[in-house]
Amino acid sequence: MIVVDAVLVAGFLFHTDDLHATAVQLRKRDADWHGPELVLSEIRSVALKRHKAGDSLDAVALAADMVSKVVTLHRLEGVPVLHAAVEGGLWSYDAEYVALARQLKCRLVTTDSEILKIFPALAVRPERIA
Repeated sequence: MIVVDAVLVAGFLFHTDDLHATAVQLRKRDADWHGPELVLSEIRSVALKRHKAGDSLDAVALAADMVSKVVTLHRLEGVPVLHAAVEGGLWSYDAEYVALARQLKCRLVTTDSEILKIFPALAVRPERIA
């Protein structure tokens, strides 16, 4: 079981993404992916960017609708998120991933250099696992 950030979920869902191969390898290694509900909105934003870049709306919408089949989504209480945000000097969006990994007592797989630097015992780069 791992918590994955939206960058990795997008890499897995959108085949033209630079992180697609890494995300696929990570998924083969550990398919029990978890994330905060925030992932839904973040992936929809990625889908919209891909559509604006030329991908068909139907294709990106179909990929975005796969989020709940790829990641177990969690609604978090505010207190642990805000504690992680204050502790790490993070935006609440990023702190959601940290708080969830703490709650589930598992690793957070992320490409976010700030989270990797501030929470080295919790966060790991995808290449280190994949």
